[in-house]
Amino acid sequence: MGFGQPGWSSFLAPFAAACGYALFWKSFLIFSSVKKRFWAATLWFALVQAIQLSWMTSHEYQGLYILFVYALLTVGLGVQFGMLSLVLPGEGPLSILRVLALASFWTLFEWLRFFILCGFSFNPVGMALSASLLSLQFAAFWGVLGLSFWVILTNGFAFNLFFRPSLSVPDQLSAFPLFPKVSSRAVKALGIWVAVAAFPYLFGIAHLKVHDGRNKNAEKLTVALVQPGLLPSQKIPLAGRLDAFIPPLEQWRRIFFLLSQAHAKRVDLIVLPEAALPFFLDEPLFSLSSATSMVLEELGSEALGAVPALQPPFAIAQSEQIAVTHAFFAKLLAKHFKAEVVAGFDGYDRALQKSYNAAYHFLPYSSRISRYDKRILMPVAEYLPFEWARRLAQRYGICDFFEPGNEAKVFEGRIPFSVSICYEETFPHLVREGRKGGAALLVTLTNDNWYPQSRLPRQHFDLGRLRAVENGAPLLRSGNSGITAAVDSLGRVLAKVGRGGRSDWVSGIIVTEISSSHHNTPYLLWGNWGILIPSVCFLCAALLRRRLTGVYKWFVGR
Repeated sequence: MGFGQPGWSSFLAPFAAACGYALFWKSFLIFSSVKKRFWAATLWFALVQAIQLSWMTSHEYQGLYILFVYALLTVGLGVQFGMLSLVLPGEGPLSILRVLALASFWTLFEWLRFFILCGFSFNPVGMALSASLLSLQFAAFWGVLGLSFWVILTNGFAFNLFFRPSLSVPDQLSAFPLFPKVSSRAVKALGIWVAVAAFPYLFGIAHLKVHDGRNKNAEKLTVALVQPGLLPSQKIPLAGRLDAFIPPLEQWRRIFFLLSQAHAKRVDLIVLPEAALPFFLDEPLFSLSSATSMVLEELGSEALGAVPALQPPFAIAQSEQIAVTHAFFAKLLAKHFKAEVVAGFDGYDRALQKSYNAAYHFLPYSSRISRYDKRILMPVAEYLPFEWARRLAQRYGICDFFEPGNEAKVFEGRIPFSVSICYEETFPHLVREGRKGGAALLVTLTNDNWYPQSRLPRQHFDLGRLRAVENGAPLLRSGNSGITAAVDSLGRVLAKVGRGGRSDWVSGIIVTEISSSHHNTPYLLWGNWGILIPSVCFLCAALLRRRLTGVYKWFVGR
């Protein structure tokens, strides 16, 4: 089960979704005590999570405190599963209503995780169904929470297969080894389990058939997705690692080189990752002469005609010389390639004196710059959850914190698109807000390089791919260290830099064509409420039935 998700094994994931939890539930019935069953389930699921979240043990840049967070999360998730297992009876099969209540209970647990501190959205059990393109399509109906509901539902019915009443088949058949004694109730239980387990795949076949090839005449975009492939110590000046730091001008040279080598002359959209370069967007870091020299070397003299107006936020006069900013280079790229540019930078509002982890949108023929502020910030690293954590942050050189954004943003260009920054991509309701706001394309800027040589990039990417299917819209991802990819509205990967694990740590670029074709989905219509409301109803029905049964027994006993 620890390997039963696509980030580990696409082969084992379908088995985990179909019967993995049921096998454990059957085995833990050897414990007669409810208390022992609770602790057995807690320990088992904590170990499963310890494997699947093992990327958190990559503490080179996070520090040892992340191991405490890792342990806390695995134990906390284990306790949740232990509480779920208390719903199982000590003997006998589960009624259909009880199976529905079991799945509902877990679904509400996963939903509640979204709202604790910055929320925890990794590792929903429904990820097991995302390993196959067919079952992945089921996310278009109920979202990832619906996938989790279905995994527990399927395992609940699989659990019933272990309880087979002794009702013989006809005597004339029971004499043959090919016809063992099997009850009709067992056959029914098997049929229900097979039907429920197969349903997401059948839904996927139908969904692909309906939407594949639709809107063939939809507008197409040529996009350039940049992956710089830098370690944190190379990207930003870290105490004790200053020798590894690459100056910002050389980081820009790296990006310009990738774009020039990819012959990205005819692109419509250039995407750079979260925190693409260090320091604020409008901070005057470079002399005009050094900036233009680098541009000349990497893009040629033609690019000098794309130099933006030497005024804020692109340039600032300092005594007798002009200094330019990150905005200068981003705008120059937009004008030179005649393309929109979206990139992640730290932003600073001088009027409010607040900092933001932001995405900026530059247009080739307009001076307007649009900004989106990241809404889900990471505790300690990006915001201060508790005052006592300030000293911990200072130990890692973190003295300033970001202000969270407060709304989704749709950038208006050739095709309207919304942006998610890093961790936000894992929250289905946040991504849906942008799509509901009119976005026809989803863009993610991310930076998973804080956990080098781990499975985080793959697990993060799998969650992003789900967002494309849930919302029926193509997805573009640019990551500093992977996974940088283009995904269509049905979750199919069109192009990718890096394949997970160590292969992500490369510098690269994707130049590919993507269709703007998008479609409405049931999940887009009702969001998480589409599964939350039925879950509450199933739980209430199960509790009401139990209460009425108790009243009936009391009345009969009198």
